[in-house]
Amino acid sequence: MVKIKDVKVNLGFMSVTFVEDELDETLASLVEEMRIITKDLSTGEQDILHKIMGSASPLLVSDVFDGFERKTKEHETLRKLRDAQFVRPKERGTWRANKHIAIKPFGRVMWDKIGPKQLFNNDQQA
Repeated sequence: MVKIKDVKVNLGFMSVTFVEDELDETLASLVEEMRIITKDLSTGEQDILHKIMGSASPLLVSDVFDGFERKTKEHETLRKLRDAQFVRPKERGTWRANKHIAIKPFGRVMWDKIGPKQLFNNDQQA
């Protein structure tokens, strides 16, 4: 593996330079938080995440959960997926049936780079 001295990252509103160890520790921490949530998802919740991540365009909440209502297990599933950094309401704010499910860039990259098998794995090492 090639060692990189430092990496400059454009955050949109400013650029920040990180040393390799900072990036390693930060990304490992974020992925571990993601895995803590995903490893405890039920098979049905995993299937929902697969459906969302596999969609070519943003789905409506009502496309995934027919008759969606807040304070239900379906609402709790969306909250878990949001906490795990996979999704958010495209229109921001709270989850509602008429809102689109936007895939967060970090969630997309980790899904594509790590893959669902490792994200759902209960073992410590990915």
